[in-house]
Amino acid sequence: MLADGALDRDAYKAAIEAAVKAEVEYLAQITESGKVKGMGGAPADGDSGKLLETWKAKYLSEGYDDATAEKLAAIASGR
Repeated sequence: MLADGALDRDAYKAAIEAAVKAEVEYLAQITESGKVKGMGGAPADGDSGKLLETWKAKYLSEGYDDATAEKLAAIASGR
C-alpha cells in the first residue's frame, strides 16, 4: 500500500507472481514433474534370465553363432 492508502499494483503483482512461481516449483517437486515413470524397466515376472535364454535359443536356431546370439538376445530382452 502506498502512503495515501491506495494499492501499489506493481508491488502487488510482483508478490503474486513470486507466490505463484514458488507454488509451481513446489508442486513440480512433490509430483516429480518431468520424470518419466511407468514406461518399462525390469520385467514384471522378474525372470529375465529365462527370457534371455529363450531369445538366445531362438537366434541359435536361426543359425547365428553363440556370441552373436547372446548379443542379440541381450538386445531383444532389454538388457
